[in-house]
Amino acid sequence: AAENELEFANGIDPMQIEKYFKYFQAATGVDNQGKYSVTLPMITTEDLRIANIGATPDLDLLGRLNVKYIVSAYEYPLDGLVEVDSIDEVWVYRNSFYRPRVWIQKSAAESLNYWQVTIDSYTPGEIIVTTDRDGVVVFSEIAYPCWRVFVDDVQRPMLEVHGVVPAVEVDGGQHRVMLQFTPRGLLP
Repeated sequence: AAENELEFANGIDPMQIEKYFKYFQAATGVDNQGKYSVTLPMITTEDLRIANIGATPDLDLLGRLNVKYIVSAYEYPLDGLVEVDSIDEVWVYRNSFYRPRVWIQKSAAESLNYWQVTIDSYTPGEIIVTTDRDGVVVFSEIAYPCWRVFVDDVQRPMLEVHGVVPAVEVDGGQHRVMLQFTPRGLLP
């Protein structure tokens, strides 16, 4: 995955924010039964070839997390999943509902129509984009408390769209928008 610059929306994460835990449960269709699991989604059986086989993911919710590909140990005939490849009984599907890493939508509540924005810089801990539309700029990241958002170098209140991803409202005209991760112990 690293060689192909692929990122994961799931995996092993001992530090989980409850709202992301719940969102990911709805997005994957895997019921954690209120139990903590170090993996997201929870692995429901020791046999990985059939783990979570009955789950039906919500491809739109996954798409809002920038999930473009789903890899499965079994075939997944689901509208919106397009088989890309299968290798040694592992299937790779493309999610037709995936969204770009950063987009702009009309308002925090209106998310059906969206437009991609130009990413000027994308590094660990900082994303800088340029937009000339008015609306809400949405970053497909987990809204950890240490994210701060700036519009034209002025810190603005961070919104949470879909209950889990950071966003900021911008008015018309060209703007430089920066999402920056700053651990609280380093804040001035």
